[in-house]
Amino acid sequence: MWLFAGSFCNANAAPSPTKDHEFFSEFKRLHSKSPLIPRYEQAIEALDHGKHKTALRLFTQLAKDDPSWPGFWTSLGTCYMWTEDFSKGLSCSTKALELRPKDPDMYNRQAMLLTALMKNAEAISVLSKGLKIDQTDVDLLKRRAACYKAMKKYPEALADVDRLLKISPAEETIYYTKAEVHEAMKDWNGAIDSYSALLKHYPNDDHVLVKRATARMKQNDFKGAVIDYSNALKRGTEGPDFVYSQRAIAYEKLGMMDKAARDRQLAKQEKAF
Repeated sequence: MWLFAGSFCNANAAPSPTKDHEFFSEFKRLHSKSPLIPRYEQAIEALDHGKHKTALRLFTQLAKDDPSWPGFWTSLGTCYMWTEDFSKGLSCSTKALELRPKDPDMYNRQAMLLTALMKNAEAISVLSKGLKIDQTDVDLLKRRAACYKAMKKYPEALADVDRLLKISPAEETIYYTKAEVHEAMKDWNGAIDSYSALLKHYPNDDHVLVKRATARMKQNDFKGAVIDYSNALKRGTEGPDFVYSQRAIAYEKLGMMDKAARDRQLAKQEKAF
């Protein structure tokens, strides 16, 4: 399944449809009288509406009709990604890259398929080539950081994340990713710092408070955890039963048994709802 949530540490994140639409617009501009335009539009609409098998059939024919247009191969690769035929998708993305070698997104798409095939080292090589074209390409840096994390190459992942923060200092997912890398390293101070930096941009984000509280628990900073859990509850956090149960543990560690017992009761009440 293709997912993208919280951080960008899923190197297999689903491709954005933006590039498919960009190619379609470019094709119409360059070939305004082409008889392929109606079928191209139909294929794009099928892709937009999640009709991946229909889109696959249409783009396969379009690529046969005009194998020189990189957009057909790009979208065909997207269809194969959604139908999880990653080897065929990789072949299509390779063809698109050959036709448009100076487009960083072509490298990103090929890397996406390589990671789906569990070939993270090859994906990193491809992404690095793309970054030689544009050193500030956010999508390439995000995916390479995710690949490095998947390979447990944490210093390299952090280096890419820090580059991203210089480019997009207010983007939430970057801080989440940096915190997750620190957590994978069991560097709880680093994780806490990342969540604290994120809270400067999003001070009312209860989810970040819960994540920071959990990292504080790992550091045996139970007082700090109680403060963060309490603030998250004040903001009406989702899953309050979990937060109450965790705060109960923190209170217990602090020897505050009455408050711990009360929180356990509150957790049960919330869970009952």
